[in-house]
Amino acid sequence: MEKRRFSIAYDGPALADGGMSVRDLAPALMSIGELFEEANEVLHGDSAVVDVYVKATRKGSFEVTFEMVQGMLPTLMNLVKGEPVTAEELWTLIFGAGSGGGSAAGLFALIKFLRGRALDKAKTKEEGGTVRIEHDGQIIETTRETVRTYESTKVRRAVDGSIAQPLSREGIETVAVRDQGGRKVLDVPKADRTYYEATQADAEIVAEDRLKRAYSIVSLTFTESNMWRLHDGNTIINARIADQGFWKKVHDRSEEFAEGDQLVCEVLIVQTNVDGKLRTDHTIERILEHRKPSSQMPLFENR
Repeated sequence: MEKRRFSIAYDGPALADGGMSVRDLAPALMSIGELFEEANEVLHGDSAVVDVYVKATRKGSFEVTFEMVQGMLPTLMNLVKGEPVTAEELWTLIFGAGSGGGSAAGLFALIKFLRGRALDKAKTKEEGGTVRIEHDGQIIETTRETVRTYESTKVRRAVDGSIAQPLSREGIETVAVRDQGGRKVLDVPKADRTYYEATQADAEIVAEDRLKRAYSIVSLTFTESNMWRLHDGNTIINARIADQGFWKKVHDRSEEFAEGDQLVCEVLIVQTNVDGKLRTDHTIERILEHRKPSSQMPLFENR
């Protein structure tokens, strides 16, 4: 009998008192269990069973501790080709970061890398069980088993229910997963919520462009998980700021903002068709220049 303990924390203003609505919590808990059950089924069929148990909670955002218990069915082991995936390996397959050292990216790392889209939008090459995926000029290495779980509709629906749906609620800003030692292995901000939606895997990319654009700031936030509202001269857009160098300046307070400021940016604009509806996402990948008007009134004082 294999066991693996982990915790998932939902965080944001709505959870500051350590409470979470049962309407939000119950579906999320069910989806977490389904995530491991469906991933296990993709890999083992009926030859292994997985149960996920809820352990005691502790106050803070809203954190729930789980224990995954996996058992193999000996009478059906002959149906499995090769060695079965253990509970520890199943955990790594789902939450592995793939950050150097030859480690392969897990399911959630692959979802973030592909922004939740179908694998046929990327170039893939498989060598000895290792799958090398190139997308949008970047490369990630994962395993054949992870790819199989990524392509499972049931697995993606479980990811949607445990990650995307809670983040769609007002006042829930992040979802974090920690391993049994307390190390954070996943941190999903609200701005990345759409990557984890089940419908995103079926999204058809209509247009995808990297452009140089200038925007004036309408409203901003110093929380990286939130969107900035920017004006391009004609319309207001919501954009995610992905430039980590820029964020460092913000957090170091070496970057100050005032009304009428303009940002010259490299922006990724992606239009997708989901269920017959067009959707446009803006990601500011790099801030090239921060322009200040000659006379201005500060947006924030005494930060």
